[in-house]
This record gives sequence, structure tokens and C-alpha cells, in this order.
Amino acid sequence: MMLNNKDMEIQNIDHLGIVAGIIDAIGLVEIINELIGEEKGEKVSTGHVVKAMILNGLGFDAIEERCEVKVCDSLARNQT
Repeated sequence: MMLNNKDMEIQNIDHLGIVAGIIDAIGLVEIINELIGEEKGEKVSTGHVVKAMILNGLGFDAIEERCEVKVCDSLARNQT
């Protein structure tokens, strides 16, 4: 089956896909969950929270942060 351009969506995630893949390959989420433990009823495990923190720290939400900085800069300029 051949896909045409209308069937594909390409997103640029830079290095984050590689980092997420390495985290999965070494089993970091499972190691953390084993060491910390899991509580009944928790919706997100500690290991997944750590994975999300690593990816966010490397810029997963950088687009939103850049927008916030621009808004804050604009507000600061308007007050002076």
C-alpha cells in the first residue's frame, strides 16, 4: 500500500525522540518505579513523571516557554 502526502503528518521533535527512545531502551521508568514503588490509584507513575521532567528539561515545551517570554517582555516594555 502506497501512502500519499495527504496521509502523512511529519513533526520535528529534534533530539527528544532519541532521548525518549534511550530512556525506554534502558528501562529507566521501570527502574524508578521498582525503587520508589507505586501507589494504588495513582494515574501516573513516578517513573513516567521523571521521564516527562527529563524531556521537558530538554525543551519539549520550549515553544510555549518562548511565547510566555515574549509576552512578559512586551508587558515589561509597556510599563517603563
